[in-house]
Amino acid sequence: QDARAVICVTDSGVGIAAEHVPHIFDRFYRVDRARSRSTAGAGLGLAIGRWIAEAHDGALSVASEVGRGSRFTFEVPAIDAATAATAATAATPTSADLRTIEPQGDAASGSSTPVAIEPR
Repeated sequence: QDARAVICVTDSGVGIAAEHVPHIFDRFYRVDRARSRSTAGAGLGLAIGRWIAEAHDGALSVASEVGRGSRFTFEVPAIDAATAATAATAATPTSADLRTIEPQGDAASGSSTPVAIEPR
């Protein structure tokens, strides 16, 4: 079996009812629809988390019991330190990879466009 990197987050909150568990990773799904968006999220966090895990050949799962809390498990294939360092170096852009956009307008009046760096 291949090595896996695993992160578990456990809480002792209210838990998630069994009928909601199959849906909590769906985009925009919220268990408590009575809560406003100012006090609760938009229902995207778990969907994004699962997408990230699956994009890396991993998984995001939950085990929950009402009144006891939940345990979320994020699992991806583990890689050795040398492979990680090589991947990080390859992903880091160099100055040859970037183009600077010069500000335009009158800087003294505060109407200039900010400097930006973007990929070539």
